[in-house]
Amino acid sequence: MNPRNVQIQTTSICNGTCSICPYQGSEVQKTAKFMDDVTFYAVIDSLKGVTVKKLAMYMQGEPFTDPLILGRVLYAMQHVTAEIAELSTNCTLFTPEMARKTVQIAKQVKLQIWLSYHGEGITHVPNEKIWKNLFPALKILTAENIKCAVVSSPNTDERRKYLDGIFEALGIVNKPHIMLPKLTNRGGLLKNISYVLRDDYRCSRHTDWIHFDVDGNVVMCCDDYQRKVKFGNIKDKSLESIVASIPEQVEKLAESDDFICYHCSTPGNIK
Repeated sequence: MNPRNVQIQTTSICNGTCSICPYQGSEVQKTAKFMDDVTFYAVIDSLKGVTVKKLAMYMQGEPFTDPLILGRVLYAMQHVTAEIAELSTNCTLFTPEMARKTVQIAKQVKLQIWLSYHGEGITHVPNEKIWKNLFPALKILTAENIKCAVVSSPNTDERRKYLDGIFEALGIVNKPHIMLPKLTNRGGLLKNISYVLRDDYRCSRHTDWIHFDVDGNVVMCCDDYQRKVKFGNIKDKSLESIVASIPEQVEKLAESDDFICYHCSTPGNIK
């Protein structure tokens, strides 16, 4: 099996209501729960012998709703051959205490963390509530040279300058990376984000990534919030057999106009 990026959904619970995310009302939200230990260990065991580039320990949820998340990151990195682990948080639960605990894990295994700050107009969370966690976390993480980034929007020079101003005001010397991704329609689920799309496209998610949902299913991608595509469950089949079956399954799915890739505004699919 070629080296892959891997995403593991240890929790499908999210406490956010962001307008740039299709979580609210989705199948993921309706069935939200934590990944049980049997499934978690089955997922990790299936990855032994697989060369993993990035091990993203979150998907379609807020990872810090999982009380076991940091221990699971540590265990996963100790039992999987991965270049780096990654967490991404909306910062509502990423308290200074949690930031310090994250530092302790990051001193044992290679870990990077993305901190989201899109503003209350998008998150519907007062800025002050986010600042209470974000600002101390930035100081704690950067003081220990933990790799971190602030993920924000919109993708403008003004936004970048605004964030740089925050870093300067906080006295941060080792400034975190600023990520200003172009917003997508998340597999066609966000009707308020519109692009002119190509007629026949599919991205590399199903060839370069392996996505495990909270039940141990290998799924199409992190934007399939309605759980339309499940390639197989790791508790029933070997990872090797599931991955080997994906190309044929995708070709079959692509025969339908409802195929998720045809409706997604991932960058390569925009005219």
